Amino acid sequence: MKDDNAKNLLTIDQVSAMFGVDVWTIRLWINRFKILGSRLDKNDDILFTPEDVKRIESIFRLTKKKGTSLQDVRTHLEEMEENE
Repeated sequence: MKDDNAKNLLTIDQVSAMFGVDVWTIRLWINRFKILGSRLDKNDDILFTPEDVKRIESIFRLTKKKGTSLQDVRTHLEEMEENE
């Protein structure tokens, strides 16, 4: 990926470091919250757009900071999608 969009993409390792969570936590969120638009590069590494990172930040804030249930997080994310 050599285009300008590739410069804005972050790897799963970078995203997990940003939020101080394990890679497996990010992978769990990818599977639980299907709305994450993750992509794979030529090495099958998971990449995230700035929009993906915003959604992950919302998940992080709701689950880790506020203790929101996963079902309530899902509802919140669905509402965010509807409002975009």
